[in-house]
Amino acid sequence: MQIYVDGKLVIDGMTSTLTNPVLEVGMLHARAMLEFLGLRARHGALVSITPSERRPDDAGIEKIPNGNVYLSIVTPTQAKSADPLDPAGAEASLVGVLDAAGKGMAHLTIEYPSRPLHVQHLGKSAKLIQVLTERHVYDALNRKRPLLPIEARSRA
Repeated sequence: MQIYVDGKLVIDGMTSTLTNPVLEVGMLHARAMLEFLGLRARHGALVSITPSERRPDDAGIEKIPNGNVYLSIVTPTQAKSADPLDPAGAEASLVGVLDAAGKGMAHLTIEYPSRPLHVQHLGKSAKLIQVLTERHVYDALNRKRPLLPIEARSRA
C-alpha cells in the first residue's frame, strides 16, 4: 500500500499500517459511546453502569438536562431492541466490541484471545450505537442528529 499526501509518498507498506489503527480507534470510540450511553459488558452480557461506577468527571447521558429532567441511561433491554429482528445478535455485537476495546486493547487479558471480535460485530455495533444515540439523545431532546461528513458530501 502506498499513501500520498499532496503528491508525496508518506506511507509505503502493508495495508495493516492503515487498517489496524483505524479499527482500533473505531473500537475505542464504540466503547466510549456505549459507556456514555450507560452500558458495559460483564460476564458476556450487557449491563447498565450504576451511578456509583461513574466518576464525577465522566461524561454520561444521565448528565444531559432535558427541561427539568435529565436523560436516562440506556438499559440493556433498550440496547438489544435496537435490532428488533435479532436482539441476541445485537447484544453479542455490543459485548464483542466492548470486550475487544477493553480486554483486547486498553488492557490485554489472558481471556480475550480465546474469544476475539468477529468483524461483522464491529460493523453491526457501529450501526446499533448510531441508532441508540439517535433514539436516546437526539430524539429524547427533540433534535435532529447532525449529518456525518460523508452524509453531507453525498447530499451536496
